[in-house]
Amino acid sequence: MQTLNKLSYPVKLLKANLYALIFAFLLLLLFSVVIYYTGASDALLRAVNVAIRLLAVGFCVLKSVETSGGIVKGAIAGFTCSVILQLAFSLITGTFKWKNFLIGIVFSVIFGIIFGIIFTNLKNKGESS
Repeated sequence: MQTLNKLSYPVKLLKANLYALIFAFLLLLLFSVVIYYTGASDALLRAVNVAIRLLAVGFCVLKSVETSGGIVKGAIAGFTCSVILQLAFSLITGTFKWKNFLIGIVFSVIFGIIFGIIFTNLKNKGESS
């Protein structure tokens, strides 16, 4: 039983990353339909792409963080989610840029820490009520 507890966070993190990937793809699909009918500019596409990635990081942190360790677990979730999303999007688009990859990781870790603190406090507040 103790081995299961040691593996519970990595398994939870893997599931959260899978859910975040599906969430990001669904948002991209929805946004693609909107773009098809509106013909938005390239600058808007980049901004929405970044927003979708950050929402996916938030979703990943929400699914993986518990009632303690929000900063560390948020940073780990932000990092892993960013790497998975960056690689998946690079496979889809067929391009990979190290600069965008590293900037994406930095911002995802920062937002993962912020989301981790917020969601940990919300979960602790919900348990104490």
